[in-house]
This record gives sequence, C-alpha cells and structure tokens, in this order.
Amino acid sequence: MVNIELRRTISESIDTLPGWALVYGRRKVGKTYILEHFVSHDVYMAVRLDGSIWIKGLAISTIGDIDEFPELVTGLLEEGRTVVIDEFQRLPMWVLEDIARAHPSGRLILSGSSMRVSHTIMGRNSPLLALLRPFRVGPVSPRDLLSSLSPSFGPTKAMEHAPMLRDPWTVPFFERKGPLKHLVDMVSHMVPGLVGEIFSADERELTRTYSSLLAIVGSGVGDPRDIA
Repeated sequence: MVNIELRRTISESIDTLPGWALVYGRRKVGKTYILEHFVSHDVYMAVRLDGSIWIKGLAISTIGDIDEFPELVTGLLEEGRTVVIDEFQRLPMWVLEDIARAHPSGRLILSGSSMRVSHTIMGRNSPLLALLRPFRVGPVSPRDLLSSLSPSFGPTKAMEHAPMLRDPWTVPFFERKGPLKHLVDMVSHMVPGLVGEIFSADERELTRTYSSLLAIVGSGVGDPRDIA
C-alpha cells in the first residue's frame, strides 16, 4: 500500500469562508476528512444514523438526548466559537430552527449531501434560508492530484494514476505494484452502493433498468440503437 496524502486547495477556500457556511456534496468525496483535519474549528460534531451526536473538542463525547443539542450549539456560537456539524440533515427541523436564532454569532459550518441538503437549506420553510454560504465539494481536482502524486511517482506516473484517485475513497486501496487490480476489485462492490445512495439523496429511485443502462454504457456501448 502506498502512503498518499492528497493536499486539496479547497481546504483553504472552506477555511476562509466568512460567516456561517454550508459544505455539501455526495458521499465519499472527502468532506468529513477535510473538515475534521484541515478546516479550523473549536468543536466537531457528527450526527449518527440513530440521531445521537458524536462530539470532539468538548468534555463530553456524545449527546443522546436531542433536546439538549440546540442549547449546547447556540451557547458555543454565542461564545464566538467555530462549530462543525457533519450530516446535519439528519437533525429534526426544529433543532435547526433553534440553532438559527444564534445567527450571526460565532461560525457555524454544516456539512451534508447534495439534493437533500438543498431541500433542507434552500426550501421556503427552511429556518436557515439565506443564513449560510454554500460551498460544493466534488472529486479531487486534477491540479491537486498531480501536485500530490508527483513527488512520489514523478510527473508521468502521476498523470497515469490521477484518474483512478479522483475519488478519495480509492486511495487506501491503491498499490504501487499493480494499482488497478485492487481498485477494480473494490469498484464492483462500492460503485453500485454509491450510485444507489446518490439516487436516494436526490429523492429518485435507481431502477434495475437504469442500473443496466449504466453498466452497458460503462462497458463501452455508445450507440443508442445497441443500448436499446
């Protein structure tokens, strides 16, 4: 396994966003890693699937009672601190409404995934409408990839490997010898789940027909007649 650290310039862009911010994008593009390791913050919080809150930066490490959460966050913001809430879309709307009352105190960074985030934040009934500056995180940029890979592989090999590493989740499976083998093995397991999750986040259904169409196009068939 090759030790690769992807240095992404968007980390600085997020870190210098003024006021409250919304960081969004599909899963596995590195939002959590960027926010936790490269964006300045006082407290980092992540909302779990069961609704409990994991906390880093305070004496307490978890909150199980959601009723206590808004008061904790607003208190931190009113003290002028920077608070990151990852997977915030899992929070009830009333919690976001209570937190919004602290605006513009402190610095709040919310992170979540694509279409669901826009519905939560940009909807007409959203308590956070117009309070957050949006910032989209996508796959690693070609410039960041080449600058990160060139010191270890040289410019030619960096160009060859870069397309395989645009999605940060592929990095741990990258091998210097035979880099494609392990990635191909993982792709067959990971991609269907990621595609299905993207459809779910966008409130659409990934049908068997659509999945088959993706597989056909991915195998190199481009003529609509042959696809049909």
